[in-house]
Amino acid sequence: MLCVAAGIPPDQWPDRWPEVVEPALLQRLLNAVGDEATADPLPVMQHVLMRAWQMAENAQDQRERPTPQLRVVDYVNAGEIAEALSRHADEVLKRSVAAAGAALPRVLLAVQARREALPIPSSVEALWPWQASRDLAQRMQTRSKRQ
Repeated sequence: MLCVAAGIPPDQWPDRWPEVVEPALLQRLLNAVGDEATADPLPVMQHVLMRAWQMAENAQDQRERPTPQLRVVDYVNAGEIAEALSRHADEVLKRSVAAAGAALPRVLLAVQARREALPIPSSVEALWPWQASRDLAQRMQTRSKRQ
């Protein structure tokens, strides 16, 4: 995937990958995946590498390069595997709040007014009639045994 983004033909990738990925970053990625507690860290790695690539493309010191190089600094700025998603979510939230501008307080007040107008259940039983569900399940089970 990186070789395509960098414009390097796949058959040249084994020899030219250091042009695109800082060797220290590759080792850090391997260590991070080995330390990751989630069952499948690859989607998060894909996200952090996408964000790091965006940062590398926009980095001032890489503007003269024909292809940006993914560096440890870009990976760290993207939030590494541990924080990449939450940092990106924070950025999206900040942009959304800025885009909402003056309308945001009105929206939040409307949500609060709507919430106050809705009855708040006093118990879990009020949210979901567990006993009625249990009774229905028992009737269905009894009916299926008869048949």
